[in-house]
Amino acid sequence: MNVLITGAASGLGLSTAKMYSANGHNVYSCDIIKPQEENNIKSYKVDVTNTIDINGEPFNTNIT
Repeated sequence: MNVLITGAASGLGLSTAKMYSANGHNVYSCDIIKPQEENNIKSYKVDVTNTIDINGEPFNTNIT
């Protein structure tokens, strides 16, 4: 399963990303500060309040 987690640079978001990754899921994490990349976690620096970040590069990755 693919999982997208916002606010994943620290705290609850990071813990959630690690939990899903440990259970074998493909995890895509994003935050205003780029989260650490770990096994099965792809990380992106994204401001979800900014439409350019949402609709443009580098986050436009066709996640299916």
